[in-house]
Amino acid sequence: MVEKFECPVPQRLTTAAFYRYGRGGPLGKLHNISSCFHRSSQLVNAFRKAQAEIEDLPIKDWVHNNATRWHSDEAMTARALEKKLSLNRMMSLLEEQWRMTGGKKDDEPSVLKYRLSPSEWQMVDSMHKVLEPFKMSAKKLQGNGPSGALDQYFPELELLLDHLEMCIDNGICYLEVEDPHNPTGPKMPVAHPIWKELDHPRKRLLKLHLRFGYHKLQAYYHKLTNLAYVAAVIFNPTMKLKGLTSIFNAEPVRQQPSWRDVYLDRLRRLWERDYKSRLASYKNLKFGLEY
Repeated sequence: MVEKFECPVPQRLTTAAFYRYGRGGPLGKLHNISSCFHRSSQLVNAFRKAQAEIEDLPIKDWVHNNATRWHSDEAMTARALEKKLSLNRMMSLLEEQWRMTGGKKDDEPSVLKYRLSPSEWQMVDSMHKVLEPFKMSAKKLQGNGPSGALDQYFPELELLLDHLEMCIDNGICYLEVEDPHNPTGPKMPVAHPIWKELDHPRKRLLKLHLRFGYHKLQAYYHKLTNLAYVAAVIFNPTMKLKGLTSIFNAEPVRQQPSWRDVYLDRLRRLWERDYKSRLASYKNLKFGLEY
């Protein structure tokens, strides 16, 4: 029997059913919990009190997601999983207080409608594992200098596409974790199953989310045909044309038709138009200074 606070997975995944589940399913419930925290300082205090009762850890507030903040869904799911026991404790205390005061339907705290069932928590955990590599890639590509250079975009998008393909085909994602024998050293990739504990309907729904994400990432990937990204890889002394070739050859399905000939021809024309004459001018200037 489905508990009252669980949103059943739609049997037929129509567009309307998919978006309806998105608003009422696990991530939709976490977002609604965020809205409840926004509206009630008493609820915020209840969350902090629950943490103090059952955790010997620093007290932390809820992380709110929104449509304009990068990786806010990942941040919200990470905090929810970190404080899962405290959140469930807060829900139990609120329900107990409500029932002790009569348990009238009109007096029920609105946040209780968004309690997550154990199977929905499993879905949240799987979604967080899928989203975490995107946060790590964004951190690598932000900033100036060695971090965020144009030559890093192709490799990072390839890694993310491989990540989603692995999730879709095998239900496994690789996350970097600290080596327990060498905490200060480089992190090591560890395989994590993402739907091992999910029932068939949720597994089917998660696959749909993954495919949507894959097609969206492919759309961004094809925008990297801009010559600047290709030139950045080729002109990197540690990569050159061999590095670009290895990136594309790693996944032939994603190669653009005749990409090598097209890119080389465009780079050659760019060199002849904008840079070849500068070399002669530089040599004449250098000769004049030496003289």
